[in-house]
Amino acid sequence: MNLIQSFLYGGILLSLINYVSNNLKNPALASIIAAIPIGLMSLYLLEEGAICNCFSRNYIVTGIIHITASIILYIMLIKFNIKKNYAVTVSVLIWFCLQYSRYTLLKKYYPKFLYP
Repeated sequence: MNLIQSFLYGGILLSLINYVSNNLKNPALASIIAAIPIGLMSLYLLEEGAICNCFSRNYIVTGIIHITASIILYIMLIKFNIKKNYAVTVSVLIWFCLQYSRYTLLKKYYPKFLYP
C-alpha cells in the first residue's frame, strides 16, 4: 500500500468516526470503529463535551475487549501452538462477538452508557 492509499484509507476512517459520532449521535459505535489504533487521534474530530466524553468512555471498553481478544490470540499461538491464520481468525471473531454483545446488551439495558 502506498502513502497516498494509506492517507485516503485513514481519511475515510476518520470521516466515518466523525459522521457516526456527530451526525448519528452514536459514539459507542464510533468507538468500535476507532478501535483501529488511530482511535485516540479521532478525538480531535469530535465536539467537546458529552459526545467526546461518551466516546472516550466507550473507547475504554472497546480497548478492554481488544486486549482480551489479543490475549486469547497469544494463548492460542503460544500455549496451544495453533496455526497463525486460524488463531487470528478465531480471535477476530471473538473480538466481533464481544463488541456486538456489549453494544447490544448496553443498548437494551443501559443506553445511557452508549449515548450522550
